[in-house]
Parts: sequence; structure tokens; C-alpha cells
Amino acid sequence: MKKAFHVHRASALAIGVSLIAVSQPAAAQDTGADAAPALDTIVVTAQKRSQNLQDVPIAISAIDSAKIEKLGVQDARDLSGLAPNVTIVSGTTSNSAAVISMRGISNGGSETFGVDTASGLYVDGVYISRSGAAGLDVADIERVEVLRGPQGTLFGRNTTGGAIHFISRAPSNEFRLKAEGGYGNFDAWNGRITVDLGAIAGIATSFSYSHRQRDGVVDNILEPRDSRDPGSRKSDSFRGAAKIELGGTGSIQYIFDWSKVSGSPMAFQLTNVSDGTPRNIVVDGQQLVVTQPAPVKQYLQSATFANADCAALAEPRRAYRSKICNDISSYAVDEIWGHNLQVENDFDIFKVKMTSGYRIWHSDSVSDLDGLGAFSGPAFTPTSLLNGLPASVLQGIVPAASIPFISSAAVPTVQQNLFETSNTRRHRQLSQEIEVSGNSDHLDWVVGGFYFWEKGSEYNPQNSGFVLDTNSILSRYGSAVAAANPARYRLVQTLTTLSYTAEAESSALYGQATYYPGGRGSGLRVTAGGRYTWDNKRLFRTQNGAVPFAVPQVGKASYSKFTWNLMLGYDLADGIPLTPAWPRVTVQAASTHPIRSHQARIPSPPSARRT
Repeated sequence: MKKAFHVHRASALAIGVSLIAVSQPAAAQDTGADAAPALDTIVVTAQKRSQNLQDVPIAISAIDSAKIEKLGVQDARDLSGLAPNVTIVSGTTSNSAAVISMRGISNGGSETFGVDTASGLYVDGVYISRSGAAGLDVADIERVEVLRGPQGTLFGRNTTGGAIHFISRAPSNEFRLKAEGGYGNFDAWNGRITVDLGAIAGIATSFSYSHRQRDGVVDNILEPRDSRDPGSRKSDSFRGAAKIELGGTGSIQYIFDWSKVSGSPMAFQLTNVSDGTPRNIVVDGQQLVVTQPAPVKQYLQSATFANADCAALAEPRRAYRSKICNDISSYAVDEIWGHNLQVENDFDIFKVKMTSGYRIWHSDSVSDLDGLGAFSGPAFTPTSLLNGLPASVLQGIVPAASIPFISSAAVPTVQQNLFETSNTRRHRQLSQEIEVSGNSDHLDWVVGGFYFWEKGSEYNPQNSGFVLDTNSILSRYGSAVAAANPARYRLVQTLTTLSYTAEAESSALYGQATYYPGGRGSGLRVTAGGRYTWDNKRLFRTQNGAVPFAVPQVGKASYSKFTWNLMLGYDLADGIPLTPAWPRVTVQAASTHPIRSHQARIPSPPSARRT
């Protein structure tokens, strides 16, 4: 069973062991004694071309490989808090989901294919369209670029909050071998090995393998194995890359990645339940509506729990609990495959880059979302509503011949969880992008085309309990009947299934140019860009309730939109704060017309969940 210590108070233990490190030594820059100190140049591709980070006129944070290794960044979720206004959390029922929030604009969870992301995630130029497939283990990263704010002109409409771009290290032409491992609390350990075979027949290759695992961080008192407790995780990842240079001006690179993440999703605990008291919703002194919550509190107080130790956990509390009761062994298994092909060449007066991506995501999960364990209590069925009522109050309500039978019949019971769910998701996506860019003393420019297709399906059975106050029905026969009710609060077992397939297709043409009227050294620049996008969506829903639809529901939508931006910037001075010279100060005025999401025009699949 789980050792008795609080996860929030457990002291972190991390032992990093560098097992092998064989690589080419980096050449140190030889600076004279009188040389002025200078900042390292960080090259980013946030505007679809290589630029010094100091010259990019957008809110961007770049995290290089040294910092990534030092901070132990393994996947997108490890970036939370490393850049301003960026938080990333795990999904509800998935171990691989990364729900990104940038500047207060959050992605939807991984639970539906009907809602697009609002903050984009890219890996080596390939857009990852689903939050559930965004937590992949991205070993051997050269840098991460975090672009905050709308990036719609160059990156598309799914970057309202911003974009995060992982750029992998290209295979080395020299032999390189690196391995590392670590151990921490909750019996967590990890290992990773990367090997570059060098250039063989002109082809440089690189291979990486990573394994991570840990026990759960919350104790499920019904589960004897710590490795199956909520928060447990085991992942294996492999990445292979091959690159060939073309005449010194171009290259072809292929990258394959595979990840499998399994474990138990994070724990859920009961923090509040309703007691059936009507709630008046009043706005500006005007009553809008009266709601009637279900009397869950009363039902749980009288229910019989299958495990006596779970009864204490049925009392709601907002304070953190280190123990829960999950009688269902929750698990989640996510498997991801990715193919990436990049072809680029420099024709001197312009550069061309083509990026093709194909990705597959499979996800299977079973989740106990109440943390109470199984309990039993009175069940509601229409035919047993009057069971157990005294014969004296049944007079005139049912035929006289039926009174003895109904009066002696017991109210049925049901053993149930408050809320449990399972899910099977399948997703595929294909993307193709081509960029043409160039620069001169007075002009930087880039134009491109983008095509994207995806198809996803979800099969989501759910089992929940709805509590009913049967006195609201029996009181119609008089107060004496309601007063004699042998089981006022009864549970309705609600079995529902959500099943649908969603498909989307998007294409776009875009361009952006920066003009320097007096040359690059003048400090004045004007940037203008535009993007035209065509979108098509289709939804095919076969069930959203207890039984499948007689005729499947179909939704379609097609729309297009032009978006643009205009920026004016001026550098008052150029220099480095480490010297007495003026630092570079940029004054920038910008006007943007962000693309608007048209998701409302196609109905997203409503979920039958009750949380």
C-alpha cells in the first residue's frame, strides 16, 4: 500500500546519473581581453525563416537544448510555467493529453473531436491537432519556441492563444553516444539513450529511446499495488531520423517517432454535492430561473458502501485527500505514431522548404470519476414506485386486489458507482506545407501553402447514477402517502453512450513581408501579412444516449476567411545592456485581424457526462 506521506509535502529526490557521454567537443569562441561581452545568438524560425531572436517582433520565448536538459523537459506538459502566461495540464482521462492555456485562452480537453485547439502545438513543423496526442515524449530536442498571442497569419486559425514549436536536433555527421538515467520519489526512474552513427554513404542517422515510469501519487485503498494507483505512469518512446545533404545547399530529412504511454489517470475526489434545495438564479435583481438540484447528499448518507473504509470518503471536502476509493481499476493507454519528411533547398535568391506529416493516435481508457467506490441503495423504477407503502394509504390509488402484493413488495436496490466512463478513440491526420522565402537589404518575405486533413472517432459508454426525490411524485396522492414513503431518495441507473466520427479538411495560402525603408540598419521596418483559409467539417453521430439513433445525425459546414496583420516598428538604438551603449529599444505599432473560429456552425458532439 502507499507509504503514509503527503504528495504535496514529499521532499523531491532526483539522482541524475550520466552514464555515457561521447561527442565532438564544441569549439570555444576566442575573445580577446579587450573584447566586449556579447549575448549568444539564438536563431528561431517563429516567422517561417531563420532569424536572431533579438530581431523577432513578437512575444516569444526560446528554450535551448542546454536548458531543456537541465530542467528535465520530456514533453509538452513540462513547459508549464517556463514561459510567461503559459500553463499546461494533463487531460481528464488520458495520460498523454496536454491541455495548453496561453494568455488565458485554453484548449479543449482530449474528450471530443468536435472542438479545435486554441493554442497550437507543432513538432518539427507538423501541427498536432488533438490535445490527447500532444503529450508525446519528444526526446533529443534542440530548442522549443513559445509564441504568445495570435499567430493566425503564418500558423492558421488554431493559434488564437499562441503556438508552441518543438524543433528536434538534426542527426550529426560524427559518431555521438549519450545515455542518462535518474531516480526519484514514488519509485520513479527513467533512462534515455541517443546514438548518432555519423554519415554513412552520405546519410547521417540518429536514434533515441526513452523509458519512464513511476508509481501513483494518490493511494487507492482498494488497490494493493502502488504501480496501479492514480497518477501512475509508464512510457516508452522511440525516435529515428535520417538526413542527407544535397550539394551543400539543400537536404532531405525523415523522422519517425513512436510513443506508448500507459497508467492510471489522475484521481478525482468528491468536493461538493447538492442536497436538493432549489436555487434561484438572480441577475441584477431579476430572477431568471429556478433550478432543482438532485438530492445526492441525502442518498449517500443512507447508502451502504461495499467497503466500509470508503464510507468516510463519501463526505465531500475541498481539502486535498491522499486516499480515495476506486473500485474500478482505472487505466489509460495511448499510442502515437508519427512520420515527418522535410525537403529544403537554398537557390540563393530564394529558399524552398516542404514539410509533410502523417500521424496516428490510439487511446483506450476506463475511469472511475467519483473516488467513492461502489455503494448500494434504493433504486427507482416506474413499476416499483409504490412498493412498501402501507395498505391504508394505497386505498383508492391502486386496485384493491393489488394492494396486498404492492404493500408487501420491497423497494428494489442497486449497486452502483456515482460516475464511471470508458473511451475508445482513434485519430489520423495528414498535413502538407510548402514555404518559399527570401531576403535582401530592404526586404524579408515568405509565401506558402498549407493543407491539412484529419479524421477521428470516439466510442464513449458512460454509467452514472441520478438521484430522484420520489416524494415529489408521491405528494400528488396526498401528504400521507409521501409521509409513508419507505425510501424517499432512490437512484436511477443511467447508461448512455456517445459514438461519432468527425472529419475535417483545411487549406490555406499565406504570405508575409517585412520592408526596411532605409535598409536593415535604419531601425525602421513595416511588416504586412495575410492568409486565406478554406475549411470543411463533417460530423457523423450514431448515438448519444441509451440506444443508437434510428437515423444517424450528420452535420456539415464549409467556410472561408481572409485574415491579415500590419505592424510598424522602429529600433531607437542598438546595443547590448552589458556595455555602456544604448540597448536596442523597439517601438512597435500593430494592427491585426485575427481569424475567427467557426466551430459553432457545426454542432460539436454533446457529452452525456455528469460531473
